[in-house]
Amino acid sequence: MTHAMPSLAIEIPKQWQAFRQQYAATRNCEVTYGICCHANAIEMEYMCAVETASFALAPEHAGKMIIPAQKYAVFLHEGPITDIGNSWDQILHQLMPALNLEDAPTPSFERYDQRYNAMTGMGTVEIYCPIK
Repeated sequence: MTHAMPSLAIEIPKQWQAFRQQYAATRNCEVTYGICCHANAIEMEYMCAVETASFALAPEHAGKMIIPAQKYAVFLHEGPITDIGNSWDQILHQLMPALNLEDAPTPSFERYDQRYNAMTGMGTVEIYCPIK
């Protein structure tokens, strides 16, 4: 789904809630992903996802994406999920430039595993930024 930047704080949590109700809750998903594509200062595309061995296993109506093999810089967001935008901002505008890392033109993603509690919105999230 494409979201305008000011509405991200509202729309992405709604997207996760629907995803968990319609998909993740019906399967034993230990790891989920938030995939970010085509982000700019105005909008970005965001997809809630799980890894699958085959698209044949995914519901017919589900969006599908193959993320190519890529080198990533991995950062941690720790704390409330409502602050993840601040982590992204720090990564993209401070850490990546300070480390002389250049963004590659493939999707970035957030990885949610057992360290993140979706019920409380607290925990650790890994943020993967593709690099050249």
